[in-house]
Amino acid sequence: MRGLKRDLGRSRRLGIAPQESLRIQRLHQSRRLLRTSCHDQTIITQIAFGLGFWDLGRFSGAYGLLYGERPSETLRRTVPEGSAPAR
Repeated sequence: MRGLKRDLGRSRRLGIAPQESLRIQRLHQSRRLLRTSCHDQTIITQIAFGLGFWDLGRFSGAYGLLYGERPSETLRRTVPEGSAPAR
């Protein structure tokens, strides 16, 4: 309950609807997952569905507006922690 109150307070301060605040948080989580995943073993659909994004087109569009790139671009240029970058 405390987290919900904190989230509602944050959305009020930012002047956005609580649903939008939660959607942005889920987009941030998706980016963290994409940036730390192995591109040849990760399916973007699984990440999106796992975070409650049921419309993949809307997920990709919202992600692009927030980060300026498609989820697949984030995943392709990611190097998982502990891995050496490709040369």
